[in-house]
Amino acid sequence: MTRIEDALRNLIQYHSKRVATNAFGDLPAHVRAARKDIRALQRTVRALAGDVAALLAARERERPVPPAPDAELANVRFTKRTPKSLRERFDLTQEELAKLLQVSPITITSWESGKSRPRKANLAQIVTLRTLEQAQVDAGLGRVAAPAAVKPAQMKRLRRKLSLTQSELARLVGVSVASVTSWEAGKAAPGRESRHALADLRKLSRKDVDQRLGRTSPAPGGGAAGAAGRLSPAEIRSIRGRAGLSQRGLARVLKVSVNSVSNWETGRTLPRRATVEKLLGLAKKA
Repeated sequence: MTRIEDALRNLIQYHSKRVATNAFGDLPAHVRAARKDIRALQRTVRALAGDVAALLAARERERPVPPAPDAELANVRFTKRTPKSLRERFDLTQEELAKLLQVSPITITSWESGKSRPRKANLAQIVTLRTLEQAQVDAGLGRVAAPAAVKPAQMKRLRRKLSLTQSELARLVGVSVASVTSWEAGKAAPGRESRHALADLRKLSRKDVDQRLGRTSPAPGGGAAGAAGRLSPAEIRSIRGRAGLSQRGLARVLKVSVNSVSNWETGRTLPRRATVEKLLGLAKKA
């Protein structure tokens, strides 16, 4: 009986293996192949993770303004005045500051109006920005460094050299007359774009400037027969000197105020055409 049971058991096992083999094939071989594939995928994932880490590190290095370490953020003070102060210091528009901090211009507007505050990552960038020099900021924006600030005395010399009134200089630079007045009084300094414009003006001759303003250049020698309807400050001073008059005396002759004569001779304003004709007539008599 035992032999029959053993024979039946062996027969059942034999047929069970055949059925299993037919149903699943060589399972151990599939398992080994799957394990091999898994190991290959794990190696690929590790390699990709390394690439991602390298790219993130490169991105941090290439940021116009990298974030400061967390340790430097503990006592950072930020108010709605902070962004504007940075923009004034580095001569930035809201768009340029947004580009440096990799946010939208609307975000900068929101910070400056006090409607929101920067996130921790942006605050860390602001901390770094405070430590940068103008050249580094210019490089971060990919813009040409602006010329050095122009001193009031240099501004006045430039106007005298080119025989410009404050109004004409303002027109050439693209600012208001009040701005030029403030620059020459030392109450304000030209911004970045204005410094570029002033640097360009320094390279021009008086003839070039006359052409830009659409006016006729004065006759050679700088005499009183200057441009039709125009006299430069230097020419007015010359006419007064040759006539032996003080500013008050010239004002009396022309029937104008002393302040008007002073403004003509400093280039703040221009005499009217009728007054220019009187000055030219005075120059002929002198």
